Amino acid sequence: MKSIIAEKLIEICGTDNDHGYGIDNLTARQLKAVESVLIKYLKFDRIEWLDRPGVISLPSGPKPCHTMKLADIQETSYKNKVGYIYKVQFSPVMYDPTEFNRPVKDGCSITPVIYDPSNFQPIKHIMLSWSPGGYGNTDKQMKFELKDKLYDILENPEEYMQKGCRAAMLRFFAE
Repeated sequence: MKSIIAEKLIEICGTDNDHGYGIDNLTARQLKAVESVLIKYLKFDRIEWLDRPGVISLPSGPKPCHTMKLADIQETSYKNKVGYIYKVQFSPVMYDPTEFNRPVKDGCSITPVIYDPSNFQPIKHIMLSWSPGGYGNTDKQMKFELKDKLYDILENPEEYMQKGCRAAMLRFFAE
């Protein structure tokens, strides 16, 4: 689920702008860095930056901008084409639902915020895993060990958080 191209673009652009990154909010150095990443992955001959979305008029006729999710293995090559780029955008942080019940550290984890669809109430879960025979024979000793684990989780929650990732999307057309 993690994307190398998205990570490279996030490293260049950052993620603090919900409206995307383009000619209006990237420095000249950032624009060149984004261009080199896009040329490497999408095989454009060169890139032209657009200052507005929508339909662009070219001598060959009007061209609409499309949105495409960037993947590490791109099925479409734009070799011998010019990439007209409007914005690079990033998705919110996404989580693999099959990973929610997997421990992150010491058999424990904290899930991301999940919203109850019936009332849209945010919920997080703490998962503790233990072997019932692993703590000796007494319930008292087992409770002590579980309390220690819970204390560690609450003291250092970032170490136990599920890791998410972002996807990169491109608003562009090629000719």
